[in-house]
Amino acid sequence: MLETELYPLQFTNVEYIFNNLPAHLPRANIIAFKEQNALLVSGSREVQKQIKDFLTLCDRSENQLRTEIIRLQHLKAEEALKLFPSTLAKTDVMVVKEANAIAITGTENRIKQVATYLEKIDLANPLILFDVMVVQINRSSGKKFGLTKAEAAADGEVTNLVWDSMKSLFGQVIVPGSRAAYDVKLWLEALVSEGNAHLSANPQITTLNGHNANFNVTSRYPRTVLIKTSGSNDKETTETKLVEVATGIQVSLTPWVSANKDITIEIKPKITQSVPDTLVGSDKSQIPATSERSTESTVRVRDGDPIVIGGLIQT
Repeated sequence: MLETELYPLQFTNVEYIFNNLPAHLPRANIIAFKEQNALLVSGSREVQKQIKDFLTLCDRSENQLRTEIIRLQHLKAEEALKLFPSTLAKTDVMVVKEANAIAITGTENRIKQVATYLEKIDLANPLILFDVMVVQINRSSGKKFGLTKAEAAADGEVTNLVWDSMKSLFGQVIVPGSRAAYDVKLWLEALVSEGNAHLSANPQITTLNGHNANFNVTSRYPRTVLIKTSGSNDKETTETKLVEVATGIQVSLTPWVSANKDITIEIKPKITQSVPDTLVGSDKSQIPATSERSTESTVRVRDGDPIVIGGLIQT
């Protein structure tokens, strides 16, 4: 004998229940009423008993659908959503950009699952400060490249040092944190203070872990370049255009901080200088020329260790 029963749900959404009915229940005999948040079931007493048992397990307060806003303290909400693993569905999750938050609609267990994951990945990103010195020296001033003793540094005395003995410092990265690195930093500061070296730039740059830090000290000069000459000897016309020649210093720094506080840094300095117009086009016109010196290095240092990169020598 078939019986018809209406089962109103108190906590759980009827669509959620209907979509998750077990395979052994006759779905064809069950109708979901969204407005009443209820199920209408037609079937035998055995079927009615199975439906009641199923709803007793599912229609609980912890299975009630609700919306929770989870604010992030450090990560961007858009980036956090990209980090969701494949086992964590994104269908019921959306980004609230203005509040830097994640909005999730689901059961208590589902919300707790997402909140726990976000708590684990929402870590404070270390802030790194770079104190950069870009120093230009020539071979003649390089003969004063050095301090013999710490007492000499305290007295402000700069002693002579044969340039050839220091050539090996250029064209390589001195081991960060080593005595040589600290010495070279002192020598450079001494040369600048004595007026024997030119301090091209001394910026302080702050960036987050894993993010690029860039600084440019450049000058742009407009130059007129001849494009073509046309016409006869009597009526010769020329066409020119204005181009920009950029010169100066560009440095790119990308740091990563490890769990043991070591800092790995990608360093890309580039120096561009204008040179006399020695390049000649097919029409004997001069073409603006520049000289570029650059290098790329990856080093690992501790907090406060100096890094010295040499070798950007103009020949």
